[in-house]
Amino acid sequence: APDNASGSVSAEQWVHAQRPLPLPPGATDLALTATPSASYTSPWEHVTAINDGVYPTSSNDSQDIRWGCWPETGQQWIELDWNQPITTNGSSVYFLDDGGGVRLPASWTVQYWNGSAFVDVPSPGTYPIADNTFNAVTFGSVTTTKLRVVLQSGAGSVGVIQWVVPSIPGSG
Repeated sequence: APDNASGSVSAEQWVHAQRPLPLPPGATDLALTATPSASYTSPWEHVTAINDGVYPTSSNDSQDIRWGCWPETGQQWIELDWNQPITTNGSSVYFLDDGGGVRLPASWTVQYWNGSAFVDVPSPGTYPIADNTFNAVTFGSVTTTKLRVVLQSGAGSVGVIQWVVPSIPGSG
C-alpha cells in the first residue's frame, strides 16, 4: 500500500471440513486400500474416485473427481480388488447424477468373488437408490479379494462418486 494509505484490512479464510464417511463404530473403510476398475470409464472421469475417501458435496459434485460411464448404458460395473482377503457385510455407494446424461441407476447389486466367479452377496437387505446421500446395503458376511457393484442404467448412463466398504469391528 502507498505510504499515505489509511484504513483497515481484513481477511477471511474458508476451510472445507471433510464429513466423516458412513462407517459403523470401530469400522474402517476397506475400500481405501483396494485397486479400482470399471466396465468403462468416460475419458474425462476417473475410476480412482470411487475409493479416494472424499465425501461428496452432492450427487452432482463437480469439485471432486468422480466415475461415470457416459455414453454407455445397460449393465455397468465398478470393482475393488485387494492383495489380501477382506471380510465385510456391507457397502455404501454415493451415486453420480448430473441431471443430464448420467443419472441414478434403475437398480444395483453387490457381488463378491468366490474364487472362480462373481456371485451376488448372501442375504442382502434393500438396495436403496437416492441422490445426495450414501446408499447403504447390509448383507451376510463375505471374505473375498474382489467386490463389484453392478449397476443397471435407467434414464441415462450411471456413475459413482464414492464407495465405502466397512470392515467388521473385531473380525481381525
